[in-house]
Amino acid sequence: MYVGGGAAPQLYDNNGFQLHLRPYVVGLTPEVIEELKESYLEISILLWTEEIELDWRTGLLRSQHQSLIWRIMTKFSEEFKQTGVFFTNEVMDGVPWEAIVSGNKEGLWAFDAAILPVHLFDLYKDFPEDIFIYKDEKVMYVAKKSVWGTEPWHIQRLN
Repeated sequence: MYVGGGAAPQLYDNNGFQLHLRPYVVGLTPEVIEELKESYLEISILLWTEEIELDWRTGLLRSQHQSLIWRIMTKFSEEFKQTGVFFTNEVMDGVPWEAIVSGNKEGLWAFDAAILPVHLFDLYKDFPEDIFIYKDEKVMYVAKKSVWGTEPWHIQRLN
């Protein structure tokens, strides 16, 4: 198992709004997690919660950062199609992936947004009410209404 999380945060200018971003990498192997059939690599971009949340009481993302977050997810989804791309808070980091690998359906929806490949459609067919969802023949877009406020795939088209 490999963990690479020692990188310093980088300051990113998002159209005049400052964001701290930090890469984080975890390598997981069957020797460490017995349920794995093969090795996995988790690549994350960590964001400071206080910079992206509009209101800590509501948890809604700041509108000026929604498009950037969705673009990052979209780029990752073009390359990584095995388990999908997830946007989570730090408490839920890795939980959706663990649910897919272990078959424990309890953690499947522990994310704020996801871009899921076609081979996971059946696994994610029963979705909660607080979810925006759109799918075509290749991908399923999913976002939590209470976090995004609107469908992020529409925001991207506008920018």
